[in-house]
Amino acid sequence: MLFKQWCHIFPPQIAMLHPFLPLELANLERYDSFRLGSFNASLRPDIPDVAWAMFYGPDFCQRIDVERLLAAGFFVEKMGEGILVRVTEHIDDVENDFPMFLRRRAELKGLFPVGFFLDKE
Repeated sequence: MLFKQWCHIFPPQIAMLHPFLPLELANLERYDSFRLGSFNASLRPDIPDVAWAMFYGPDFCQRIDVERLLAAGFFVEKMGEGILVRVTEHIDDVENDFPMFLRRRAELKGLFPVGFFLDKE
């Protein structure tokens, strides 16, 4: 709820909420800007991955097929001029069922346009 309130008060270009586990942190060395939430730039941010919750502002919304995400069972909410997308219903899923979270995150990334994410894999 706090993350959503921040996004309402200070509408970001892009924002994320994610509890990084030690296993993830070990693999994020090359994407330190993702872990820090800076996305590598303020004018043209890079998006290397998907956090548990991501807010995409108007510059990114145009490229996201919201209906496709909803049809695949993801949690999408319109907020002002942006959208909030969650990988799972509960943030605790990241820690409590990390393999399921990873699977759902990979499915979600596959629904975005090619080239949307920095990592082309």
